[in-house]
Amino acid sequence: MTTAVILLAAAGAVAAPTPTPAPTPSINILLARPDAGAPPRGDSLADVARRIKLKLPADRPRVINNEAVKQLSEGVELTMSAPAPGDAGGGVRGRESSEERKKSIWQQRYRAALDRVRRLETEVKELESRANRLEQEFYAHDDPVYRDGTIKPAWDKTLADLEKAKTDLADARKEPNDVLNAARRDGALPGWFRGLDEAPPPSDRASEPARPNPPAATPTAHRPDLVAPPS
Repeated sequence: MTTAVILLAAAGAVAAPTPTPAPTPSINILLARPDAGAPPRGDSLADVARRIKLKLPADRPRVINNEAVKQLSEGVELTMSAPAPGDAGGGVRGRESSEERKKSIWQQRYRAALDRVRRLETEVKELESRANRLEQEFYAHDDPVYRDGTIKPAWDKTLADLEKAKTDLADARKEPNDVLNAARRDGALPGWFRGLDEAPPPSDRASEPARPNPPAATPTAHRPDLVAPPS
């Protein structure tokens, strides 16, 4: 009897083995889109959090409490990522494209001003040539009706057109420099206009005063060679 009691006491003195707890499954943090890049610079934490989802074990309840947050924070470091190289390059390309557009616009305006000068110079020369031809034709005809009714009106109109063309040309010669000054104020570089045709220098003939209008009627005796020989 004594022996049985001793054996039972020894068996009760032996501590029961402590059960080994099951390992807590790890919790991973993944981006909402596996192919998404780094968050753009300037995002707030709330913006970043909205793009993050938790990958929890399938056999564990999806409960977020203090213990779960503590597990999530272990080994996690918040960093700021630099912008992708492509973004910086896009900004540079955008600025270059804007500069090219501005350069093209000012070059077109400068060429248009030069073209107007050349066009008016050509017009002045043509009107001067026409006025000289009508003057010669006026004095070459001995028919007063044809002279005063046909040639003289055409001559008068040509002289008026010539005067206007010379005035327009004087104003047009100022336009190329005005365009250059406006372009420089807008940030244009001197090299933008290098190699373009420069406005030709003013011609002496264009600055001459207009010829006086012909007389209202020219008698035949005005030209000695047209006077009838004495009988």
